[in-house]
Amino acid sequence: MKGFLNGLGRTILAGICIGIGSFVNMKIGGVAGAIMFAFGLLVIVKRRYALFTGLAGMYPIRLDILLFSIVGNFIGCGAVGLIGKYCSPFDMSAVADTVIAGRIACGPLNCFLLSILCGTIVTWAVQGGRMSNVMSDWMPLFLGVPVFILAGFPHCIADIYSLTAVSDEFLKANWQDMLAVWGSIIAGNYVGCNLFRINFFPEEAHF
Repeated sequence: MKGFLNGLGRTILAGICIGIGSFVNMKIGGVAGAIMFAFGLLVIVKRRYALFTGLAGMYPIRLDILLFSIVGNFIGCGAVGLIGKYCSPFDMSAVADTVIAGRIACGPLNCFLLSILCGTIVTWAVQGGRMSNVMSDWMPLFLGVPVFILAGFPHCIADIYSLTAVSDEFLKANWQDMLAVWGSIIAGNYVGCNLFRINFFPEEAHF
């Protein structure tokens, strides 16, 4: 039971970190907001919290752990999204409506393909940060997060913030499309998180 609660806590805390990063990014926007978002992933890597996109590249595949992480991440990030929606003087719902409407207009297939690129960037960034405590190893994380945000590559956990912060009217009218798009983003992130395994001729990888 203690192990279960500890694992759940690590997934929820990871979601909270991403939620805080999303909150700041939506409040500030632009390059500054994208850079500030990196705070969330930095804390996750440093504290070794359990984020879906940090676990998706593990092998052998553990679907139970991946599902468990999504649930915990949703609880944590969704809680921050609701705080932003109901407690912030800034109109988070208006921004969230715009973000999710853009995802829906993009469609599940396009979101799937774009989210592959996000998963790839996050995996490289996290692996770089976990290699050592040398500051240069953290540069992929500091740069990678703003890259995928500014490029518009969807991150399935970050999007939980927007999914929970949308207005009630938008949610009622679009919840089915929201689920379809979010599912495609989860799948795309998973594929992207495993692209690093492609190495056809490792013994001849000297150019």
